[in-house]
Amino acid sequence: MSEHVLKTIELFQAEIREAEAQLADKRKLVNQLCPRAGIAPLYPDAEAPGIVTGIRSDEFYGKPLATAVREVLQKRKAANLGAAAVAEIYDSLKQGGFHFQAKTEEYAKRGLYQSLTKNSATFHKLPNGKYGLLEWYSSVREQRPRNGAVADVDDEIEDEAAEFQAAFGSESDASVDSATKTK
Repeated sequence: MSEHVLKTIELFQAEIREAEAQLADKRKLVNQLCPRAGIAPLYPDAEAPGIVTGIRSDEFYGKPLATAVREVLQKRKAANLGAAAVAEIYDSLKQGGFHFQAKTEEYAKRGLYQSLTKNSATFHKLPNGKYGLLEWYSSVREQRPRNGAVADVDDEIEDEAAEFQAAFGSESDASVDSATKTK
């Protein structure tokens, strides 16, 4: 494909993003006016930035978690949203009908977090705590201990607990502390 066609596509994509941002602002304004008219907000998705729009309500139903997460991240990249926090991925999966086999939302998010962390061959955690697909970051190499040193498992568990607390807040502090002590 010639370079000028690619540049034209990029220009149109920028215009589309700008128009979508303007529409989002208008939807938020309409939602703010709805309570004054005594009605429910007309655009419930307008207040949820980072959730990919255009996801069918059954799109992820019956799919394995890693496959569904990969598709969410690919849709985010196509929408120029890029990497996502665990909560954003969770919300998109729920929107797409993914069935989490967990008793509570907190447990479902914890399971998602663990799956993302353990599947480092597919998913990559950025320094800002968000996750993307490893294939997006060609210059990133998997970090391994040097000189045959074995990483301290206790330090890794503490680091993961701190990351989890940062991702999900203080409401799950007690369960994370007890989980760390049992390991």
